[in-house]
Amino acid sequence: MRTLIFSVVAIVVALTISSIWNSDFVILPYHPPPTAPFVGPLEVNDKLCHVRAAADGLIGPEAVIHDSRSNEVLSGLRNGTIFKIDVDGNENGHRLVADVGGCPLGMAFATDGTLYVAEPSKGFLAVRFQEEGTEPIIELAAHRVNGKSVLFANSVVTLSNGTVLFTDSSQISGATNCATYLIARADAVSGNPTGRLIAFDPRTRRNTELVTGLAFANGLALATDESYVLVAET
Repeated sequence: MRTLIFSVVAIVVALTISSIWNSDFVILPYHPPPTAPFVGPLEVNDKLCHVRAAADGLIGPEAVIHDSRSNEVLSGLRNGTIFKIDVDGNENGHRLVADVGGCPLGMAFATDGTLYVAEPSKGFLAVRFQEEGTEPIIELAAHRVNGKSVLFANSVVTLSNGTVLFTDSSQISGATNCATYLIARADAVSGNPTGRLIAFDPRTRRNTELVTGLAFANGLALATDESYVLVAET
């Protein structure tokens, strides 16, 4: 049996080589373009040699956003907590400001101070901070949109008119422990991408699908003039 298998493989290889040899198939050399000169933005520098840890002991940070009102940055951790970090003060100056559970991915502040958080297992959340020392109010801003559950809220950007855009990466369930890689692979293998870009209007609390059929809709980047938004498909 083993001899038969080897014989079949040998015949297939021989036929393949013969077909290539007798065809017009030509292997051409590849000449990469010249390396861009290291000038301007590419100029060699030592800026990253002077970085320092802004906060120690924070495990699994994901999104990092700036709070212009307090000149602090916020980061969500994989245990569901959100911390504010004083980047100009004490090296270990950070404090817990919210616990949304799950694994907060994208975050963005709205003009009214509401913090919108994309958390895969819970949905699209709104965090409203109260007076110092009191617990924030955490609300579910979107759980179902156009008859489909928000199964993997991922990235968030806010517009100057108050509209909030966020991605729902996939309709494949199982978003636990920030399993972005696994869900992204499953969405790609399925051959039927189900990611979407959604707009949330805080005034009417309506959610609208803007784009569907995206292959694991991931990060968002809004143009400075808000004329377009870039969506990363993973």
